[in-house]
Amino acid sequence: MTFTHKGDAEHWLRMQERAIERGEWLAPEEVEARRPKVRTLQETYDRFLAQRPRPLALSTLTAYEQDWRLRIVPHWGAERDVKTITHDDVWQWRQGPLAAERRRDRSSLALFSELLAKAAHWGWIDKNPAAGVSIPRQTKAMEQRHVFDLDDVRRYLQAAEPQHVAMLATVALGGLRSGEVRGLRRMDLDLEGRRILVRQAIEHGKDGDAYRVGVKVSKTSAGIRSLPMSTTLVTILRDHLTLHPRSPEQLVFTVADGKPMGPAEADRRHNRALANMGLRTPEAERRRLWRKGLPVPKEDHITLHDLRASYAAWLFSEGYTIAEVMLLLGWSDSRMALEVYSRVFPRRVESVGPKQDEALKGLTVVVT
Repeated sequence: MTFTHKGDAEHWLRMQERAIERGEWLAPEEVEARRPKVRTLQETYDRFLAQRPRPLALSTLTAYEQDWRLRIVPHWGAERDVKTITHDDVWQWRQGPLAAERRRDRSSLALFSELLAKAAHWGWIDKNPAAGVSIPRQTKAMEQRHVFDLDDVRRYLQAAEPQHVAMLATVALGGLRSGEVRGLRRMDLDLEGRRILVRQAIEHGKDGDAYRVGVKVSKTSAGIRSLPMSTTLVTILRDHLTLHPRSPEQLVFTVADGKPMGPAEADRRHNRALANMGLRTPEAERRRLWRKGLPVPKEDHITLHDLRASYAAWLFSEGYTIAEVMLLLGWSDSRMALEVYSRVFPRRVESVGPKQDEALKGLTVVVT
């Protein structure tokens, strides 16, 4: 320590002697050790990723990186001390920048809350200030949901491009996820035994600065399953494999150069089938309207994943139990099964009263 005047040095020495006499003097190293340590959001995020019990899927890591870089850091700052974040701060963020209630906003808030929960677990903060702050999930009304029946599936497959029929049929008639159907290998198809073995999926995400396609296994044991195939689907797949022979370890559905198919290409094939059915404006027309500055139709889009829900709805309509549908679809949580089930049988629910009347016909009781 340097002093400008001799009196300043003498004063500091006297103060030090008195502190020693009172037992209050601390060495500079101890003072530094007692100073509250700043724990930043960046430090929290880095430790959160480093301590994951198992490697993150490529798609999950990409989603985390986008939520962190595009939504969390611009608002909070990477060097923000987690001790300075309050519950009111989080609520203001949720009601302001995240007020649109989109899916990515929900995921950003969920990641932020998980980071702060970890900070509390590590003892960096007393409690999670984001606890209790959420964005409600927006769901369509039942009458707005589109569920394909088998007649719809027939028209859908007839409208699909011939080179796309096999992949789309595997989703519509097998109930596979997009990544699962893109991850099917020739050895996963038992055409004689009429079974599909779902063991892996293709995922798409960011690896460093570049995007790439990777392979992942299911996060739950329910995702690895054996599915029965109809004769119709077996015939379609046999024709496809005859035209496109594959070695056992090769993927069944690929892009032109034989590389794994990304999700955008699968969606493009699905959208072309919908456009041919008249359920969606063709992409070429949408681009033409956009280039001319004309309004582009806003349609209630039917996604490729909706075909999976339609497959579940068909199973329910055939009398399969919730447990059986969960097994076939690879669901580990019954909430999705119950949501689809409630969508399929609204008339059965409404018939409870009339069925009671019919069963209790002629009942006479005395009411006092």
